[in-house]
Amino acid sequence: MGWLLYEVITDFYDAAMLTVPEWLQFLSWIITPLLWLVGGLMKATSRPCWC
Repeated sequence: MGWLLYEVITDFYDAAMLTVPEWLQFLSWIITPLLWLVGGLMKATSRPCWC
């Protein structure tokens, strides 16, 4: 579930990056790691913890 959400957000992000001006693309340095973190957390919480 989390991985699918991550893929949807990433695709939306990629499409958005094609429409924004070049000078706004510096935000990708902030947004991309946040998307990775959210996707990783969603993926981690979707499976049981075997701790």
